[in-house]
Amino acid sequence: YLEKKINKYLKTSIFLLPLEKISEEIKEDNWIKKVKLSTNYKNTLFVQLEEYKAIGIYNYNDNFFYFDENGKIIDELNNIKNMSNEFIIFSGQSSNLEAKLILDMLDHINFREKFKIKNIEFIKKRRWNITLNNNIKLMLSEYEPMQSIQNFINIQKNLSKIEMNNIKYLDLRNINKTLINYN
Repeated sequence: YLEKKINKYLKTSIFLLPLEKISEEIKEDNWIKKVKLSTNYKNTLFVQLEEYKAIGIYNYNDNFFYFDENGKIIDELNNIKNMSNEFIIFSGQSSNLEAKLILDMLDHINFREKFKIKNIEFIKKRRWNITLNNNIKLMLSEYEPMQSIQNFINIQKNLSKIEMNNIKYLDLRNINKTLINYN
């Protein structure tokens, strides 16, 4: 991409390079956050790029978009089937804007290392549902989501693999009791 944008200026004098124009052309790529161009006034163009770093994928009206830690939509994901498991799919109104909070919470207790997450849904801009790769849904408390997650971790330690495989969802919204719904 970068080479394509710069190659057309290959035969241009280093003093006549339209650095501002080149910079704007490079910024047309959605992934480019900042561009800094400079020359050595002899024969070299220096390009410093800062790219957006995606933290998740936002599902909106069955379209999928990469977004960054501030919730900024970076680019559309054209083929969800080719997506790596690196990113969690977020759904629900404004979930991309609030995603960093839940991800930080999960990372704080190494939850994503222990459990594979399929998607995270933001319910009515208030609370989260987490669906694990084995299709178990965790319905978290609105006010104490961290305690809900801790409750799940404690419960799953006492369940066998067979019992875990038969769970449809765990209602963890009341932090003093958990409702388990089996398939």
